[in-house]
Amino acid sequence: GKEQKLSRKSLEAAGSGQDEAPFKPSDCTTLGILAVPSWMMPSDLLGFVGDEAREHVSHFRLVRTGRAIKYMVLMKFRSAKKAGEWQKAYNGRLFSAAEPENCHVVFIKSVEFLSPESDISTDSTSFPRNISDPFTPPKPKMPGPGKKFSSKPLAPPPPNLLELPTCPVCLERMDETTGLLTILCQHVFHCACLEKWRGSGCPVCRYTHSPSYTFPYPRPEHNPDGSDNEPLCSVCAGSENLWICLICGNIGCGRYDGAHAYAHYESTSHCYAMDISTQHVWDYAGDGYVHRLIQSKPDTKQLIDLPSRDRHENEAFRSEGSDTVPREKMESMANEYTYLLTSQLEGQRRYFEEQVERAVDKASQASVRAEEAASQASKASFELAESRQERESLNNRLDTLEATLAKSDKAKQKFEQMARDMSSKYREEKTMNEGLVQRIKAAEEKAEQAKREAEAAKEAKKDLEEMNHDLTMFISSQEKVKELQAQGEEVEMGTASVPEQRKKGKGRKK
Repeated sequence: GKEQKLSRKSLEAAGSGQDEAPFKPSDCTTLGILAVPSWMMPSDLLGFVGDEAREHVSHFRLVRTGRAIKYMVLMKFRSAKKAGEWQKAYNGRLFSAAEPENCHVVFIKSVEFLSPESDISTDSTSFPRNISDPFTPPKPKMPGPGKKFSSKPLAPPPPNLLELPTCPVCLERMDETTGLLTILCQHVFHCACLEKWRGSGCPVCRYTHSPSYTFPYPRPEHNPDGSDNEPLCSVCAGSENLWICLICGNIGCGRYDGAHAYAHYESTSHCYAMDISTQHVWDYAGDGYVHRLIQSKPDTKQLIDLPSRDRHENEAFRSEGSDTVPREKMESMANEYTYLLTSQLEGQRRYFEEQVERAVDKASQASVRAEEAASQASKASFELAESRQERESLNNRLDTLEATLAKSDKAKQKFEQMARDMSSKYREEKTMNEGLVQRIKAAEEKAEQAKREAEAAKEAKKDLEEMNHDLTMFISSQEKVKELQAQGEEVEMGTASVPEQRKKGKGRKK
């Protein structure tokens, strides 16, 4: 493949700041570790940067340099503040206590690619593209096809969908939130998945990252006794008869020990496992070895053994004079082995594609249900908003009616008090009027009685006056008679009478 390099111009521009826009390290989110020794595998690098830095880094990328024993690391931080803190803390730190090699951390302003754009855009195999990689150049827009005259209506434009790639180890989607690592062979993995991978080879293409004839310097030993860390079973921690899953990298013991590798197959359906000691690949589904049944002739089959774990990784590809099989023959058989392994893995790929299709169907159904639920929720929220508005209007109207009712209650109480006062006054006046009426009636009766008595007295007085007049006349006539008799005259045929009483007129009875 073509090498990916950083332009010296970009590194100089990061320190000089003579461009149009001055470079500010405080705003930079991309850091570069220069001259990382080749004995540091990706898992060692992840252990060196620390768990805290991995949480703040969205993508790591390993870049080959002109020196074969060194490589470069690009780190894309999510925050410029965290990038500055990490640069200050790790710049000048030793990679290992056994080697006097320091970590040189610089700020990266931009990344330029020296390869022609045509090669990057056209040759997909030379530079694998990752849509979540912040260091790759943007994909050039391809010119659209010319207009064609057709009576058919134009098809609707395809939706702007973005499919995230899957991690080759855990088969989960890779995005910036999970922390990604691109190694030298341009394959991308989750940082957590690659950290668990034991060995120096790439899980996909077995690219050798450990020392070889290209990298002559040995890896320093970290243990005081100089012994390498032996792989162990992930369940029982056994160290013998171990098998590693070629799909996810899980390590388990054989079926004659604890059978944890077979238990892993039963739980995950990962049917391919490799013996760590002999590097033989076993197919649990087919119940047989699948890696070295190479058909060299039409009528015969030959068993090809791969190098053991104790030998050098690249020793199998050296040209030795004592080889019984020519190197070209070995390469052709290796190619046939690769084709056979690819065909065997095709079934596993189809199985996982079916699983992915089922998951996509479930996801589409779930999205449809989610859309329906969202529409129902929006409708319910709209109805709730209307209900709240109606409630607010009713509350306002209720407040107005309550205020009016309070005023009416006050007026009612006032009028009731006035009515009670007027009623009491009316009763008092009525009582007084009744007393006055009774007194008036009694006074009228007394007046009437006095009037009748006065009339009766007047009648009696008139009668007495008449009687007095009659008596006076009678007395005067008697005296007149006596005078005449005294004079000697006689009275003949004369009578003296008293007038009868006058009958009383009609009037009120006593």
